[in-house]
Amino acid sequence: MEVLRTPRRGPPRTREEYRVALEAAAANGRLRNFPPAVLRQLIERGVRLDAKARTVLYREGDAPMFVVVVHGMLRVFTTAEDGREFTVFWSKPGGVVGQATVAGGPGDLCAQAVTDVVVHVFPVELLESIARKDGPTAWALLEMTSARVHQMVGFLRMMAFQDLRGRVSQRLTELTFRQPPEMGLVVEVTQQELADSVGSPRTSVARVLAELREEGLIRTVPRGIEIVRLERLVPGPKRSAVA
Repeated sequence: MEVLRTPRRGPPRTREEYRVALEAAAANGRLRNFPPAVLRQLIERGVRLDAKARTVLYREGDAPMFVVVVHGMLRVFTTAEDGREFTVFWSKPGGVVGQATVAGGPGDLCAQAVTDVVVHVFPVELLESIARKDGPTAWALLEMTSARVHQMVGFLRMMAFQDLRGRVSQRLTELTFRQPPEMGLVVEVTQQELADSVGSPRTSVARVLAELREEGLIRTVPRGIEIVRLERLVPGPKRSAVA
């Protein structure tokens, strides 16, 4: 499949714009190793899904769902019994979410729109049927799943051994998505509360916040801390935690 580029930055509006954006996402992202004929069939049988920022597309235990991000960004996270959330990875255009559910059944993760997003939802039953009979398709799906496992291990390693800046950045992004939608990207949290949540003295956290402000990633507002450049604040392993 020829590598394409989307002609505009906003979400696709017309059928033609959507076709171009979808083909670009498929050609430039994780789906590029699928047999062309199979990919065309999956795209034709799939459907477009638009979701506003902060919308949860699916939760733990929901029916299997396999999508490619066409526009915007998703975060995939897990939850604790007390309601805490932990982001496992982020997915931009070309990234796929839910490949493990094709053979593994309902997932144990949740997916939420970070921005307004457009995704293409593939028919899981059709993909499973093809993969059972077609070796190249099964291998492409295995490669995709293996890449996700490596990515998640890298992210978890980063989280286990990251420095204070990484922990503060991670906590800010998590808190952002716990706020009501009308709050935008503003986190209502004090420096002391943030310090307590990352296990570090307030003075050390204050220095990290000062660095982030100087770099234009955050700014202090009356209600708390506003995230200005979320895509740069999101911590990730060396290769990237976004895919």
